[in-house]
This record gives sequence, structure tokens and C-alpha cells, in this order.
Amino acid sequence: MNVSKTRFSGIVVELKGPETAGSVGAKPAAHREKTPDPLDPLVAAPGFHRLLVENDRVRVLDVQVAPGQFEPMHRHRQSVIVVLQGGKARFQTARWLSAGTRLQWSAHRGQKRSPAGLLDGSGDPLGEQHRKPHHPSNPRGSEGERERESMTNRQLEGKVALITGAGRGIGRAIALGYAKEGASIAAASRTREELDSVVTEVKAFGGQAVAFPADLTDANVPARLVAAVVETLGGLDILVNNAGIGTAQSPRPVKEFDDDYWNLTLQLNLTAPYLLSKAVLPIFLEKRRGRIINIASVAGKIGLVHGAAYSASKHGLLGLTRALATEVASSGITVNAICPGPVRSAMNDQRIRHDAQRLGITLQELESRITPIGRRLEPEEIVPMAVLLAGEGSSGITGQAFNICGGLAMF
Repeated sequence: MNVSKTRFSGIVVELKGPETAGSVGAKPAAHREKTPDPLDPLVAAPGFHRLLVENDRVRVLDVQVAPGQFEPMHRHRQSVIVVLQGGKARFQTARWLSAGTRLQWSAHRGQKRSPAGLLDGSGDPLGEQHRKPHHPSNPRGSEGERERESMTNRQLEGKVALITGAGRGIGRAIALGYAKEGASIAAASRTREELDSVVTEVKAFGGQAVAFPADLTDANVPARLVAAVVETLGGLDILVNNAGIGTAQSPRPVKEFDDDYWNLTLQLNLTAPYLLSKAVLPIFLEKRRGRIINIASVAGKIGLVHGAAYSASKHGLLGLTRALATEVASSGITVNAICPGPVRSAMNDQRIRHDAQRLGITLQELESRITPIGRRLEPEEIVPMAVLLAGEGSSGITGQAFNICGGLAMF
């Protein structure tokens, strides 16, 4: 039988061959190496899930499967077993385990290993005595089991997401939405107080988030930001380019437009996403998996009165989305854009006040006819699409620009 070993922090785990459907177990303590080398945590054989045991997670580093070795994972229940300090920790999932996935596990103390079950290749990697009895009166198991099952169904479990402009508006909503789906959040923006608020809210419901204050108008910042995220959170799987500047601060016709504001708008709305995407590509290309989601605008598809810089920058962002998607489509990386319409935010509040004054109508009248659905959108309405595009189910979607605009732009 082919066996490979993973060593990390004194724990030795074995990855069984295809005859045990990818079972993973830990060697008894007596067989552990006394002084494992933390600089050489991984030795893996072809055809196995390569796992790295971290403090409280088992992280899937890579999936190397030869044709015919494994059936689709939804037909099996993959088991990850770690024996630690006399107890057993087990995690089961029916999902296919892709590169970058991090699996939660919980310890169950005082359980004995089956003398012929965990690692003997018997075809029953858990052993019959470790199977939970069926209770007809409680078909879904205990509350703890249901909670763990719910965690396995979270779409972004174990992923690390960098979200720019995460302090408020759409960025904040996406950060909270991703955290609820299991992602670790790297929240970036210029305002530390807003970031701290997001981090506090994420931690309040048990998520993980770290604040990264960053001024993306500085061309040197994007690469440093990506490096800091990887060093702090151990990796990066999703980039959401959301930070941007609108038209509210300087809404003027082109003949009167402020050149400095034009340059600032393109720097933040287009150049920063380009530089951030460029910085994450080596990471994504190495593991052949990654998601880049650009928050564009319907103004990237139509013109915008008194907003030439904004409209031009968002048109450019869609061009970047499609060009990059074409370049990396064969490498397991998807690049897509979301094009919101008018979304309720401090920035948009200023813009619609300008438009109401320009059109000579009340703010209430403008809001009632601003979209065919008769209102502005809320930031939370952008989240479901952002989650979809970040998840495993979107691997066939790339180079697209999805309108979420209340019917304002139907193309």
C-alpha cells in the first residue's frame, strides 16, 4: 500500500492509498518522531490529498489524483483523524477537498482506537466500534454534530479572503458575509476605526478577521499588503478588489473636470486592482486555484453624467477582468466582476443629492425612480453573488460581469 507521511508540530499523519478511499489517520504516539523538523512539514506521494496539520485545523495543501483513483468525493465520506494527547479528533466531509481547503476538527477525549480499524487498511478506516449508533428518535444526531455538519456546509470554510475597502458599504457587507461562510478575513482600508469595527463584529460570531490599514493610492502598498496577509493568515485564496472612489467629491462635466481627481480616481479604481491582482497571481498560480472578484459598476457599461473618471475607471476594470480571466483560465483561477447599481452608502448618498439638485427634483422622488424596482440596493444584496463567485461551485465562471442593479442595466 502506498503511504505518505506529513510531519508538523510533532504530529505524524498517514495518507492511505485509493483502496481505503483516501482515509487519513494518525500514527500512535510511540511511532512519532521525537524531534520533527518544522521546516520540512510535508512529504507527499502522488495521488493523495496533501494535508498539513496546523494548530486547530487540517489544511489541504494540494490534490493530486490520477484518473480513476478516486470516485467523486460526494460518493464517499472523507475522514481526517488525528490522535493527540490521548484523545481522538475526527472531521468528516462529503465535499471534494480542493487545494487551499482548511478543515475544522474537534477533539473527543478518552476514546480508544480500534485495534484493527484506523490504519490497517481493512477497508473500514474508522473501525466499526467508532461508528456512531443510529438513534431513530434523533436522526440528525446531537446538537454538536448538527453544528459541525453546518460548518462543513459553509461555502468558504477555511479560505482566506483579502477584501479592500472593507470598512464600510459593500466591502463591509462582503467581509461579514464571507466570515459567516467560514472564510478568514483580511480587511483592508484607510480608516483603522472602521476596520476595527468589522473585526469586532466578525469575532463576535466566532469568525476570524484581521485589520490591515492600507492606502492603495500608494503604488508600493498593494504588494506589501498581500505579503502581510499571507504572513499573518498563512495563505490567500480570494481577492476582492472593492476599494474605490466615486464621483460625489467632484461631480463635473468633462470640460471642467479636475485633472488631479481624474488621476486619483484611476489610481484607486483601476491601478490598485491591477497591482493587487498582479501581487496575488504567483500565489494562485503556484497552487492552481484562486478567485479574483472586482467590484465594478453599471457605470462600467453605460455613461455617467458628471462622472467621466468613475465611468472610465470602471470600464477599464471590466477590461482588466476579461483580459486577466483569459490569461489564467487554464490555471484554476477565475476572475469576475460584479456591477452594482446605486447602493445605499455614504458615498452614494452624496451622489444622489447632486443628481436631485441637477435634475430639480426632490431626493425622495429621485430615489423612487432611480431603478426599475423603485429604490436603491442595500450593500447586503451584493453579498450572495460575491459568495458564489468565491466558492468552489464557480470554477466554470470566469471573465463575466454580473449586474446587481435593480434592473437599471439589463445587459
